[in-house]
Amino acid sequence: MDYEEFYKNCVPKCSLPSDFGGDLPSIAELHQRQIKQMMEMREYYVAEEKQRRDYVEKNNKILSDNIKKIQLQNKLEID
Repeated sequence: MDYEEFYKNCVPKCSLPSDFGGDLPSIAELHQRQIKQMMEMREYYVAEEKQRRDYVEKNNKILSDNIKKIQLQNKLEID
């Protein structure tokens, strides 16, 4: 298949990195941009992880308390 036909019918040239004959920067450059963007958002990711961890710990405590209550009820019913 002719590359121009490929760009026209399959994947536009503007959507491909230069490594594959496209108009975008190279894969290495796109990768470095992504790393930089993620590093700029580091505080967001750290805060999100803390929020998730706190949520899990809270729910594990609730679950543990509920299990203890059920075990106590079962023990009282058996006695």
